[in-house]
Amino acid sequence: MIKIWAEGKESDNDASILEAEAIRTSLIMAYLTGWNKVEIKSSNRKLLRRLKNRVVHDVKLGTLLEDVLHLSSLFPLCLFSWNCTNSTSKANMLASFAAKLTSMISWDNHFPSWLTMPD
Repeated sequence: MIKIWAEGKESDNDASILEAEAIRTSLIMAYLTGWNKVEIKSSNRKLLRRLKNRVVHDVKLGTLLEDVLHLSSLFPLCLFSWNCTNSTSKANMLASFAAKLTSMISWDNHFPSWLTMPD
């Protein structure tokens, strides 16, 4: 099963912090939805390395990554992987869309055409 969430939110402009917040929210939503297997794909190698090594010098990012690691332990299977495909452009489109939202929305298996069209 695949699901996409989008939520508009004012936040820090640091890419690693924004992505860590998105990952944390995704894990919370997956847990609340009752999933037991999740795979989080990211194009931010630096963030993935920090998650793996558990070494962060920034307090805010460190706190977010502690949350992510704790949440990931709630799943029998939780994978973090580097996304080297063209789907990053879709993620950017979704991020631009989410920036204009005033509440959270989600799609289950059937996504808007602008997310499913080939690059």
